[in-house]
Amino acid sequence: MEDGFTDLDEQADEQRERLRLGMRKGQFSAMRELPDLLIKPILTQAAVLGGKVQGIENAISAYRTQTLEVFNRGRRRLLEPLLSAVGEGPLPPLQAGEGRGLSLHGLIVDLDLRQRQLEQRAVAVLAETGVDLERWCEIAEEMLAGREPGINDQELKALVARGILRQRISFGGDA
Repeated sequence: MEDGFTDLDEQADEQRERLRLGMRKGQFSAMRELPDLLIKPILTQAAVLGGKVQGIENAISAYRTQTLEVFNRGRRRLLEPLLSAVGEGPLPPLQAGEGRGLSLHGLIVDLDLRQRQLEQRAVAVLAETGVDLERWCEIAEEMLAGREPGINDQELKALVARGILRQRISFGGDA
């Protein structure tokens, strides 16, 4: 781009001399072509730069979207049932527009802060149940996958007593 402006002075001098000669002969058509001749190389270079900037903007947008999706599929997904069970939910997934005004670093910091706040709330809910955050995440992962989690009696009683889980009793066999 800078080269286009550097060459512009030289091109302008050449065109000025050409115009002088043409105007002495009464030919003024070259005057109409002059702006296009001088500006066209700069516009071409600006279009190339615009394309590169657009590519960078698209990559940033894709990174933002991917980062929000990772957050939504991560611990937020595992903690949402826990917090909802005690009336502190639901936790709606973050939408694509959230964090638009933040830099990429700012977005990461914001999501990290949100995650820590969710984890602190979850730890407070799990207090006195004998189940720590990591254990809860294992239990929630199994339950969200539709599998029976391996919960011992003490954990089950504590989680049912806090209203976090419900215990269902059914008849055995084919009854």
